[in-house]
Parts: sequence; structure tokens; C-alpha cells
Amino acid sequence: MPSRLLRVEIALVLAASLGTSAIYSILKLIEQSLSTSGLGGSTSNLNPTQAPLEFFDFSYQLIGICYSLAIPAIALYLLRRDNKDAFGQIGIWPMSLAIDS
Repeated sequence: MPSRLLRVEIALVLAASLGTSAIYSILKLIEQSLSTSGLGGSTSNLNPTQAPLEFFDFSYQLIGICYSLAIPAIALYLLRRDNKDAFGQIGIWPMSLAIDS
């Protein structure tokens, strides 16, 4: 697989996973800075509940984490499907040479 195509695949997957979060964060920052209370008067919850019952709250948060990790998992799969040493070549897994040998 050409390295240019590989770079495009990685960029697309990173944009889909990390780019979405960055865009939401930037929009939220702009929204709060334009509000009447400003940035200093704003508050934010780090881990808000998603359901009143603990089991469902845990379930929703666990599903959200799994979906968030799915796109990077696809990127890693696509990266390694044609080149078994791809992780070692880009520095994700420095011991891949010893494991695959």
C-alpha cells in the first residue's frame, strides 16, 4: 500500500475521532465566552450523569466510550492489515519487531 494512501487513511480516521471532539470543544468555548456571564462565570461538569438510574448511567457511558474507541481501532486495523510491522515503523509499539520475528 502506498505511504500516501496510508497517510490519508490515518488523517481521515483521526479527523473523525479527535477532530469531532476538538470542534465541539472550540464551539463550546466560543459559546461560553459570548454568554452574558463570560468564561469566568461559566461552569462545566466533567462527568455528568446521563440517566437517573445508576445502571443505565453506567451503561450509557460505557457504550459512549466503546463507540469513541471504535474509530481509532479501525485506524489501527487498517494500518496493520497490509504491513505487520506498521506499529513499530511509526512508533506505536516499539517491541513489534521482537514479537513478529
